[in-house]
Amino acid sequence: MRKGKGDGGYTSFGRGMRVSKADACIELMGTLDEAQVALGFAATQAKSEAEKYARVAKNISLSATDYEQPSPAILSFEKRACSLDEVYHCLMWMQRAVFTAGTVVMEVASETTAETWTWDEQLAEVEKQYELFAPQSMPKSFILPGGSELAVRIESARVVIRRLERAYCIAAAVAAGEEDHTELDALPFFNRLSTLCFILARYSNEVLEVPEISL
Repeated sequence: MRKGKGDGGYTSFGRGMRVSKADACIELMGTLDEAQVALGFAATQAKSEAEKYARVAKNISLSATDYEQPSPAILSFEKRACSLDEVYHCLMWMQRAVFTAGTVVMEVASETTAETWTWDEQLAEVEKQYELFAPQSMPKSFILPGGSELAVRIESARVVIRRLERAYCIAAAVAAGEEDHTELDALPFFNRLSTLCFILARYSNEVLEVPEISL
């Protein structure tokens, strides 16, 4: 049987370094990978929903007798398709941002610098997206993950990003030799990403007209 390089419990990290798969940095990189996949899964669903509503609007328009004055149904489905397309693009941006964050972690581990990436710029982008999608009023009761399938997929990405926060704190603490979180530049970024996922899930249920599950 052919033996793989990782069969002995070690893997490559950064620029050719071989470290144990039990290393905190490897756990961090694995969780970054999971976050990318979870966001991509949610984005795929958002795109599918948007295309579905776009098709419905097109079919209604083809059967409408008054082309100059679109029916309320056409406008409603077109608006939903546009809104879900915005969710898709936001999720895709988040996926790319998480990927780049992983690249930065790799570069830091290799003692190089990422000249084109700043956490402050990415944090500002997250907050801009938050303002775009935030509902008029936040839920007053505890919301259970659920409602639409899209919302659940986004919530799944949220909990992975929450775990990513913890993995990042652990990796930083191990690297520093102490639990000092004062220099964790990426922590606000990951924290806001998870909050943005919560907002996107609420927004998606609102667009899809699916009631929230609350206590």
